[in-house]
Amino acid sequence: NQSKKPFFIYLPYTATHFPTMPHPDFKGKSGNGVWADLLMQVDGYVGELLDTVEDLGIAENTIFIFTADNGPESLSAGATSFTVEGHPRYLIDETLNYPSQAIRSKTMMHIADWSRADLPEFEKKRRDEIGINAGLYLPLIRAGVCVGLLSLAQKTARTFTDAEIALAESFRDHAMIALENTRLFNETQESLVRERASAEILQTINGATTDLQPVFDLIVQKSAELCGAKFCVLDRFDGQAYHFCAQYGFPPDMAAKLLLDYPVTDAAGHMADMVVQSGQIVHIEDARSGDDYFAPKLATEVGWHRMMGVPIRADGRIWGVVILGWPH
Repeated sequence: NQSKKPFFIYLPYTATHFPTMPHPDFKGKSGNGVWADLLMQVDGYVGELLDTVEDLGIAENTIFIFTADNGPESLSAGATSFTVEGHPRYLIDETLNYPSQAIRSKTMMHIADWSRADLPEFEKKRRDEIGINAGLYLPLIRAGVCVGLLSLAQKTARTFTDAEIALAESFRDHAMIALENTRLFNETQESLVRERASAEILQTINGATTDLQPVFDLIVQKSAELCGAKFCVLDRFDGQAYHFCAQYGFPPDMAAKLLLDYPVTDAAGHMADMVVQSGQIVHIEDARSGDDYFAPKLATEVGWHRMMGVPIRADGRIWGVVILGWPH
């Protein structure tokens, strides 16, 4: 932008191919599974690029091209993971496909001869495209919930033998053990990270005598790191005004500008005031829109979209507020 020279950037994301591992910022955010979370992640990252092009003032003179395939799928040439109407092929709908029936029923399904079965429309296409004539579906169940499906198909119409089914069940059980071990490992790692952060803060508190600034600085740093946020601010509330305690992630010039507004007495629309008035955690999906946040220009200049405010309680009242910001 400074040199005014033409530029070309090629940025390939691995998503939405396997492994389907969304960033913690997006994990569970879609409410529709990890693959949808990963789609939201890609969408968020692309949004950051578009915002940057806009912020640099070069949007009118920049061509932005986004292309994608439909992820990995073993179909014939020309086939896609979506219908011509734009709907995903793998909707969980018992009327559409056998995997959905196995997932919903949570029981093994064994279709030995597709030519004699009343095939769902999707499976008819699968047989025509790939030549499948028999299938075995084994749900992966954890705590009464189907969390996955092991599917086996063959082109010859025949019954899977007891030995083959037993072997498939063994593979399914091993897959379930691996998934459970991964879940427990991730939970343990997350717990350890939180415990280490708490231990660091407590150690800093024990070492502080009259100067609490190192404690405040560490609180905003660890809050941002644990939540995957880029920005964090700690405000103290004395009942009349909001006082600045610490910040994390702000560029030096923006941090200096931020301090000029304190102490804040006219706090209408300020995240800290929303938290104090409601007494609850407050979320803002897009601070730049101006619908909920009082300073969309500040959000744009610093670089955050999503915000969250969390109350800090002491002696039966709200002592302060931790404010987090994400750039997507």
